[in-house]
Amino acid sequence: MSGYPWGLRMGLSGAVGALLGFAGLLLSGWGIMGYVIEELLKLVGVGVVRKVIGRVSGGEGLMVGLFFGITETIFYLLPMMERGVGEVGLRMLVTVPMHVATGGMIASHRWGIVGALVLHGLFNYWMR
Repeated sequence: MSGYPWGLRMGLSGAVGALLGFAGLLLSGWGIMGYVIEELLKLVGVGVVRKVIGRVSGGEGLMVGLFFGITETIFYLLPMMERGVGEVGLRMLVTVPMHVATGGMIASHRWGIVGALVLHGLFNYWMR
C-alpha cells in the first residue's frame, strides 16, 4: 500500500479509468479485437496509477474498471436508447461489473491481463 490517502488513490484510479473509457470507445471500433484494446487500456491505466502512487492493490484496479465501464456505457447510451431503455439497463447490469472484475484482475496479479482477456472474450461471446 502507498502512503497516499485512500480517497486520493481511488479518485485518481477513477479519473484514469474514465479517461481510458473514452479512449476505449474511440479505439475499440477496430473490429473483433476491440476487447483486447479495452483490456490493454486498463493495463495502461493501472500502470499510470502505479507510477503516480507507487504501488497498486486490487482496489485501484476495481476503480479503474468501474469508471472505465461507466464511461463506456455513457458514451454508448444514445445509440442504445434507440433500442430501448431495457438495453441500457442490461448493459449497466452486466458490462460494468465485467469491467470491474477485469480491472481488479489486472491490478491484483502479475498475469491478470491474461485472465482479463479470457474473461472479456468469453463475455463478448456469451453476449452475442
